[in-house]
Order: sequence, then C-alpha cells, then structure tokens
Amino acid sequence: MNMTHKKIKKVAFLGPEGTHSHEACLAYYRNGFDPYPCRTVRELFWSLSSESHAGVEEAIVPVENSTEGPVTQTLDQLARSDWTTVVAQFSLPVHQALLGAPDAPPLGRITVVYSHPQALAQCEAWLDANLDGAERVAMSSTAEAAIRIRDHKEAAAIAGLYAARLYGLKVLAENIQDDPSNATRFFVLRRPDAGWERRQPTPGEWRTLLHVILANRPGSLLESLEPFRHHSVNLTFIQSRPLPGKPWEYGFFMEAAEHGATERFQKVLEELRPVTDGARLLGIYRNENSLIGH
Repeated sequence: MNMTHKKIKKVAFLGPEGTHSHEACLAYYRNGFDPYPCRTVRELFWSLSSESHAGVEEAIVPVENSTEGPVTQTLDQLARSDWTTVVAQFSLPVHQALLGAPDAPPLGRITVVYSHPQALAQCEAWLDANLDGAERVAMSSTAEAAIRIRDHKEAAAIAGLYAARLYGLKVLAENIQDDPSNATRFFVLRRPDAGWERRQPTPGEWRTLLHVILANRPGSLLESLEPFRHHSVNLTFIQSRPLPGKPWEYGFFMEAAEHGATERFQKVLEELRPVTDGARLLGIYRNENSLIGH
C-alpha cells in the first residue's frame, strides 16, 4: 500500500493531538499533513460538509477495534452524513500505556484512571489486576485524559507513548492492553466526486460499504442477505445500529468483498432495492490487510 502523499492536505481527526487517531494520521500521511483536531466525531464529519469553513480535505476516523468491536459513534455519523464517502482503509496496532504526572507516585497510590471508553475497555483485565481500587473515568479521547492528569499526582491516564512524549508525562506501565494484537481499523473520508460510484475498478481486492434500512416485516434481514448469496458476494462486516426517531428499528452496515461498480454488485443492488427501505453506498476502497507500523 502506497502511503506517500505529495500534497500537504488539511486532515480532520479526533483530537486533541496525541490521540491514536492523530498517530494514525502521522502513519498514513508520511509526507506531512495540516492537522485539524476535532473534539467529537460529529464535529469531524461536519468539517467535511459544504457548510463548514474549516477547509478540511480529508478525515481519518476509527471504525472498528479488534478487541472492542465497532466504534458506534463513527457508524452513526456515517449513516447520517451523505456528504462523505469512504475512500481508503487501514489498520494500526494500538499499544496502550499507563501515564502519570512527572512526579507520579507508585501504582499503589493511583486513585483514578482517565481514558476514552474504548481504551478503558481494552485494558480492563490489566486494570482489574493492578489498579482494582482506582476509579475509572471516561473522557472524550485518550489525549484529553493525558492532558487532564498532568497536574494530578495521584491520577493516571491510558494513552499511547506518543501522548507521553507530547505532554511530558511519566510512563508507569507499557503495553497494558489485554490483547497483544490489539489494532484499530480506520477509514479515510472525503467529499464524494461526481460519478465516483461508477468508476471501474483497477486490479486488486476491493471492498464496498452499504447502509441498508430493512423493511419492518418478518424475514426482512434474510431477504436482504439473499442477493449477496445469490451472486456469490461475500460479506466481511455486518453491524446493526438503531435508526434515529424510530425506536426498535435498525439500519445495517454491510461491507462486501466486491467493487461497487462491477456488474455482479450492480445486480446485488438491483435485487436489494425491492426488499429493503433503502440501500445507500457509503464507500468503495481497496482491501488492505497489512497493518501500518511505526
């Protein structure tokens, strides 16, 4: 996978600087980028809209963690934001560390641990074994947690080693994630170009992401899966999320191992439309199996 980008782009990510999303940007845009940190996933998606004056060209957003599963905030915004499309994906190993203030005491005197909910969950077994008595407080990002504890001697944060260097923190423990192979998959977002969904694929493996709204009747999920089986298109990711304003009704994210412009996939779409209440194309991107390392 070619990660070299000649043009310096303005890129939105879940900030502040020092988050794993920021590290993902550093890994992906190896020739540099103009950072635009956002406080929430909603703000990140909005920065790409035509009504935003941020001047953002691309955004990197986490979509799935190998330990904790889908990032639901990202999926919800993908369903609502028709001004974005997924143009690339990649995975990044996630190594969590316990960070403290420069004069932090031994682990036994840590009374509270701050981090993003996903990071806290990824380190749950380690926390149970080593800091069972410490309160766990969710923050909007791992970097916010790192900033929070700089002047709190008996507090700690779960974040990456990059955040420790960036904010001058003490590393109390490294690689505390419960799964040594812990990794996060990221999507690269952009505003859709005219006709992007009809462009023929170049050689290689491709993925296509759909958001499918099922008809509210028995058997609707089975009916929506049948076109993929009928045309031998493998589904690599299925995840349901509640539909806003429609209690107990759900939309399904379906990632197919096929380019969306092929004749076979177009037949899938033709057969999907009569049996669903909507099927929207969210992105077409190469299948990248390799992880980006540092």
